[in-house]
Formats: sequence, structure tokens, C-alpha cells
Amino acid sequence: MNGKKTMKAWQMIVAVVLLAAMMITIFLPAFHINGKSFRKAVEKVVSGSQLDEAIGGLTGYSMDDLESEIDKALQEAEQENNVKVSSISVGNIMIKSADKFFGTDAEDADDEATASVKSGYNTGRIIFWIIYIAVILVIVLVILGFVLEWSKYIPLGITAGYSLVAAGIFGFLRFATPGMVAKSSAFSELFSQIPLSESLMSSMASKMIACFYGPAFLVAMIIAILSLVWSVVCMFVGGSEQPAQPPVNPPVPPQPPIDGVPRYDPDWAAKQRELEEKKRQEEIRRREEERLRREKEELERQKKELEEKMKAQQQPQMGQVVCIKGVAVGQGFSLPETAKIVVGKSRQNTNMLINSPMVSNVHCSIRYKAATNTYIVKDHSTNGTYVNGARIQKDVPMSFPAGTVLQLADGSNEIKLG
Repeated sequence: MNGKKTMKAWQMIVAVVLLAAMMITIFLPAFHINGKSFRKAVEKVVSGSQLDEAIGGLTGYSMDDLESEIDKALQEAEQENNVKVSSISVGNIMIKSADKFFGTDAEDADDEATASVKSGYNTGRIIFWIIYIAVILVIVLVILGFVLEWSKYIPLGITAGYSLVAAGIFGFLRFATPGMVAKSSAFSELFSQIPLSESLMSSMASKMIACFYGPAFLVAMIIAILSLVWSVVCMFVGGSEQPAQPPVNPPVPPQPPIDGVPRYDPDWAAKQRELEEKKRQEEIRRREEERLRREKEELERQKKELEEKMKAQQQPQMGQVVCIKGVAVGQGFSLPETAKIVVGKSRQNTNMLINSPMVSNVHCSIRYKAATNTYIVKDHSTNGTYVNGARIQKDVPMSFPAGTVLQLADGSNEIKLG
């Protein structure tokens, strides 16, 4: 499927410039009512030399003098009525009522010719307002169509339609209106005394009326034709093509079952595949999260073990000596390699006091050897130190593993190593 075509920037700019030029014609003169226009109108009927002879014979003035007198009379009328008639623009027609130009006297109001002219003037005002308001709206639509990337056929079609109507109206005003005015009853009565045929008189009157026209209508018609041609050409030439968006099918609501049998859903298979894919992706995500969690826990465990090993290596290993039976049960010491424990009942000479009758003042001494995790015991007593019922040699260092239990004298007091 082909995408829509939108206007290019240069197409939009040219269209807006032409439409803006149409608006500028509101300031151009639509009519010239002055001595020069009167002279041109009369010369359409009589040649210049004949006109000078006729005017000179009747008034004693030349045509140039008469033209100046007409301009002078018009200037006085403009100052008196505060309205300019020597050059009337489209804008002047739009904002000024017919009474400004044709007066408000009762006699004029009853005059059929004046009433007809006023009616045509008011109709023209309405037409001009419509044309120049419409051109503003068309400019806005062209700019919006470019900015919002509408299909170019919408703004250009509107521009072409407006330009066609505007060209027709301004062409009618410029070329057809003089003939219509010349054929009107009011104008026919004005020249009824002249012995000429009606068709010849209308043709002459039409040419004379055209002499009072300014360039506004002609320029506006030419601009409208250019705008029409430009719009039609742009609709078939150039334009940025936007890719078409694939149609989006609305979701089909679930159909109620008929007699307990579910209706066939044409999208059921696709929906099932989509659901299964979502489940599969969710399971993959869950497994990945579980794997990451286990790896994190394992790393934490290894880190903790490493920290404990490093801590153990940094701190010196200590032995433990605890009295597990007798008068000092529960008494214990941590034993580094650099120190020793002296057991006995002498407060001055021992650091593990066991005040029992059978225990000597200095009964035995204990050292710890970290390299082999063993204890060196030396007996100094009278009644002996026993291990598993066997007395150890007196004043001879003996090595025992951790967990060994020492019985002092009669066995009523026991010490556990480690």
C-alpha cells in the first residue's frame, strides 16, 4: 500500500506567498474617478482633436483645462464630504457604506438609479468580505497541512477551489460588470436622448465605464489564476511520500458460547502462542534470577570463609584450660604460647587456684604448643597428677593432645586441656 503524499516546504511557501499577495490587492485602487478617467471615457467616443474643438467651441476651455476643473471639483467634494473618490481601493469599499459615496438625501433615496447603484455596492461589499476572510482561512489551512503532514491533496485542493472562485469573481467584476451596468435601465435612461441603437450605445457605455476601473480586480484575478495553476500542478508533481502505516485490527471481544459450545475465535491460535511465549520468557527470567541469587550467596559464603581464615591467620592461636570438676569447677583460661598456667592452692605462686587439701601449693604447670595443638604438662606435686589413672613423672615435661583430662591427687579435682 502506498503512503500518503505531503507538501514540501517550497510548495507550501509559494502557495502562501500567492495567497498573501491576494490579500495585498485589498489596498490597490479598484476605481479612479478623476478628470483623467473622464477624459479617457469621452475619448472612447470622440477623438481627441474633435473633442478639443467641441469643448473649445462650447466653453472656451481646452480638454486639459476641463480635466483640471474636474479634478478641482472632486477635491472640493472630497474635503466637504470627508471621503476620497479619486482613488477607491477594495479596502475602502469594504469599510465604508454606500451613503459615504452616494449621499443620504431623500431625493437620492427615491431615485431608482441611485438605489440600484447602492444595492450593487452593498452586494460587492459582502462579496469582498467573504473573499478576503476566506483567503486568511486558506493560508492557515495550508500552513497546518504542512506542519501536521496532512495529505497534500487536502490543502492544495482547498487552495485550488478558492483560487478558482476568486478568479471567477474578480474576472466578472473587471470584464463583465461594465457591460451589465451599461445595459441597466438606469443607464439606458441616462443616454435615451442619444440617437443610437441600443447595442451600440451599450458597447460604448461599457468601454466608457471600464475607463474608471483601477488595477485591483485585474491583479487579483491574475494572482488567483496563478494560485490555481500552482495548486493543480503541485497536486500531481513532487511531494514527500510518507510510509503507510499498517492497518491496526481492533481486538476481537470474546464471543459468548452458543448452547455451551464456545464460538470459534480466528485469533485464538495467535493469542495462545503469545501467551505461551510470555510464560516461556517469564520462566527464563525466573531461572536467571534464581541462578544469580545462588551465585551471589556462594560468593558471600566464600567471602566470609576467606575473611575468617584471614582473621585466624592474623590472630595468634590460643589454647584453653578449664576446671571441669572440684572446688574450682568452671574456672578457665585462654592460654597463648608465650604464657603458662600454674595450678595449686598457693595464692602467691599460682594463677589457677584450687584450694583443696590434697592439692599441693604448686601442683603442676601447663603450656600450650600451637603448631601441634598439644599441651606440655609438668607435675610438681606431692600427691601426683594423673592422666587416665596413670601418674605422670614428676618434674618431667609431658606432651598431651587437646581433650586430655588431668586428675589432681585423689581425683576430686579435674582439668580439661583444650
